[in-house]
Amino acid sequence: SSLALARSRFLATIELRTHHPDRAVPVLERAVTIRATAPAMAPQDLAATRFDLAKAILAAHGSPTRARKLAADARTALSRLGDTDGVREVSDWLASLH
Repeated sequence: SSLALARSRFLATIELRTHHPDRAVPVLERAVTIRATAPAMAPQDLAATRFDLAKAILAAHGSPTRARKLAADARTALSRLGDTDGVREVSDWLASLH
């Protein structure tokens, strides 16, 4: 349900902010999978969750390539939606990786 997904993303955000990205990654992985296959899911939510997952993966010392791909996918989706603030946030984050 939407409420369960929102709760999961909230918990993952707490894990990230409390320096436990390794705990956030599996929660966000599941949320991305569900959101990507849910027909009524808002595209903004999927993009934001992909970006959160990218940040968690990098913070957990996971694959930088995968993190960049997720962030780039999120940025593309946000651009299609006309979310210039979201595009700027993701672009700034990606630029900070170089």
